[in-house]
Amino acid sequence: MNYMKFLAIVILCTNIVCSKTFNSVPPDINKIEYILPINHYSKSQLISLVVEPPSGFRPLHKIENYSNGELIEFIPETENEKEWSSIFTILPLTGKFVQSKQFTNMTLEGIQAQAKNVEVLETKDDHNSNYTQSSMGISYNASRPEVLYMVVFSGPADSVVIQYTSILKSGENAKTILEDIKQRTLKLIKVIDGSQLPQNDDR
Repeated sequence: MNYMKFLAIVILCTNIVCSKTFNSVPPDINKIEYILPINHYSKSQLISLVVEPPSGFRPLHKIENYSNGELIEFIPETENEKEWSSIFTILPLTGKFVQSKQFTNMTLEGIQAQAKNVEVLETKDDHNSNYTQSSMGISYNASRPEVLYMVVFSGPADSVVIQYTSILKSGENAKTILEDIKQRTLKLIKVIDGSQLPQNDDR
């Protein structure tokens, strides 16, 4: 992994900075990676989440306009914001004190209030000494059938939300689509500690 090229790092900051963004991202610079804080209270650990958007996806909005607590969205390069087939979303919540289970519950309640035919396909909660992790998979109809997989990582103050949503076409099985986007998501994220953070060679 080349950490020197188009790498956005957020460590106890409120902004993500990316070298460039394009309406259509050329393949040779489509390698954007985010390192986002989960638990930076322990200086010996510095637990972070590495996120790499899906290959062939482009940012939906200009990344340099991002501010903490706003969605960073990616859709397939050939699609537009109104007619996407899949969307990959990153939501850093630095210093927001939102816990993982709290966020998944709020999301589910919001979707249940606005969409139809909401079905919870799976939920999972994990805890360790440094962070908590909550995930859920749901299907619903919000103007069209969709399947959503969400996983949230949180420490004492910081959280990162990752979401992969795909439309559910006629004849497709929601659980099959969920398993597909779940596995795609898990391949794009990795929890690391301070020893694995890239070092600045320009000291």
